[in-house]
Amino acid sequence: MVLYQFENDRKYDRASDYLEGFNGVIQSDGYQAYANIKDVKNMGCFAHLRKKLVEVMDVAPHTPKKSHLDTAMTYAINNEKYLRYYIEDGRVEISNNSAERCCKSFVIGRKNFLFSNSINGAKASGAAYSIIESAKMNGLKPYEYIEYILTRMTGNKLTTDLLEKIMPWSEELPKNLYKNKKA
Repeated sequence: MVLYQFENDRKYDRASDYLEGFNGVIQSDGYQAYANIKDVKNMGCFAHLRKKLVEVMDVAPHTPKKSHLDTAMTYAINNEKYLRYYIEDGRVEISNNSAERCCKSFVIGRKNFLFSNSINGAKASGAAYSIIESAKMNGLKPYEYIEYILTRMTGNKLTTDLLEKIMPWSEELPKNLYKNKKA
């Protein structure tokens, strides 16, 4: 599932408040706001570590800059417990690249949308992108999926049962909503 939540800043309190009651894994790029949230395991990203080490290798043949090696090693040391979590839980990915790919379309899109210059507009686009990216993550065609959930919700009381049936991972979704499944 992909969720976008608008906040005015990136402080620990925002992440902590949003994730209150959540018990699971968050995979990030080492962002410290997730580090000590109760009942949340913060999984590190080996792609970010690799990028820092590649920077060291790219610079090393030309000018041995200590600062690049320091940056890479500091990242590895500061995030060691989060990076090790990958080998403890087979459900998590080795990197947060898929999450970052989901963010990319949102970041590019918000620069083009007039309504993202207000708090309500940013919240609305966050909700829309949460649905779109969650649909993509579950192999659905986003436009068809949104059309389906809007049709299903029209005139119906929004119940837990209805929500469970229209979630992007629901096994009750019609096959024609999927990119690779035949109707």
